[in-house]
Amino acid sequence: VGNGPIPPLTEAMRRADIGILAGGTSLHEAAATGLPSLCLPIAANQFERAGHFESAGLGISLDPADPGFDQQFDTALARLVSAQAGRQDMARTGQALVDGGGARRVATHLAALITAGT
Repeated sequence: VGNGPIPPLTEAMRRADIGILAGGTSLHEAAATGLPSLCLPIAANQFERAGHFESAGLGISLDPADPGFDQQFDTALARLVSAQAGRQDMARTGQALVDGGGARRVATHLAALITAGT
């Protein structure tokens, strides 16, 4: 741990090998930066996204409320740590699916709608 400001999330994700994240927007940020992750949804509305995240091959999703969570977590983390080629596949898949430019595209589309309506 160093002194000074905390780096922006995007920079930290680009430098990391593995993320341990909840099931919110950070999953999209991890995909855009190519960060393979272990997803631990912490709110009811995150479970569906976490399932899609795993189905898309971007990482592993676990339910923290599952009675076997501790063992599942250890196993999943060990799997990610030991599978460099698998992490590289997850990174490529994430960056192919999420380019990080969605907000810009939405803004451009909205601006075009406003211009067309005037």
